Amino acid sequence: NPDGLPYGRRVGISFKNHVFWVYSEDRRYVHEVIFSEFDDPRLYLAKNRFEIEPVGRMSHVAGLQANGDILYIGKTDAVYGLVGGSAESFRLQRLPMPFGFTGNRGMANVGGLSIGFSTRNDFSTTVNGFEVDQPDNIVAMSPDSYKFIGDKVLTLIRQTTAGSYYESHAKFWPDLGGVFFLPRRAGTAAAARDALFLDVESNAFWEWNIASAVSPNAMEFANNRMHLGCQDGRIKYFDATAPRDDGADFTSYWGSGPITYPGGFPRRKFSIDRAIVWGSQTSGAVPTFSIANEDGTFNSMGTFALSTAGTEINIAGRDNNIASYFSNIRVTFASNGVRQRIRKIALLLKPIGNPVS
Repeated sequence: NPDGLPYGRRVGISFKNHVFWVYSEDRRYVHEVIFSEFDDPRLYLAKNRFEIEPVGRMSHVAGLQANGDILYIGKTDAVYGLVGGSAESFRLQRLPMPFGFTGNRGMANVGGLSIGFSTRNDFSTTVNGFEVDQPDNIVAMSPDSYKFIGDKVLTLIRQTTAGSYYESHAKFWPDLGGVFFLPRRAGTAAAARDALFLDVESNAFWEWNIASAVSPNAMEFANNRMHLGCQDGRIKYFDATAPRDDGADFTSYWGSGPITYPGGFPRRKFSIDRAIVWGSQTSGAVPTFSIANEDGTFNSMGTFALSTAGTEINIAGRDNNIASYFSNIRVTFASNGVRQRIRKIALLLKPIGNPVS
């Protein structure tokens, strides 16, 4: 054990050439932050520690996340920011966040934002005499602002139960432009695990399940690959050339939202006569093009190949292409398609009848 570091510290991180530790298994230190001497991660002096609002065994300090020049320190219901270039100039301030976070793997740095799991207190439940911090949402935060972005997947985030938690994980996936999440789970036995992917540009989530044959407990992005540390001690990675990953398929699609005839809504009916889609894919099956009219039911207009030169889909005369005041289109990607992307869509609209006055 490093000199001066009390036993049982579970969360550590490097910041400004110091190593910081929180989340003690000793009740006397649940509100304490300890940091090493400058450039000496094995030496911890008595002066290099401070407490953050000690309130008995409640609201303990349990999270660390470094992003640029700020070290976020998470309690189970609050977030603090530490800035400064050395121990002599460190300054601590409570940030305007109505939530907390735990661990040091449940947040990912995406530019100036930290995106990851927020927590709330569950004062009614304790484990080993300590409060249990419940996963509550996914949040994007900067030093002076925050936004909850996990409302669409709250059921998955909050479905964990009180017990011996495995830590939640979040990691930025640069070549896919998003954040990969493994929500926390209870217990230590090998089991299937839920996973989430957040596309940063569209704020859309994809949910799927990684089978018990993999049973990931950790992850790291290195050498342009996302690696998983597994329950059986093996390290596996996602293969971009494979049509699917181990686990259940999930449906992925792009939807347009309501489309109206230019200048005519709600006074002119129209139909979609033709569509041209520009895109690309590496291999696998091709996507499906569908149209929904006012009743909201999507009807397939057939499959098409994604091409950088554009693929024309002739829809005129199809039985399901009914004239309407507004329509929606959807492109559903094949479950075994590899790296399917849409760049642009053009539609030829045909007016039907005279405008309603």
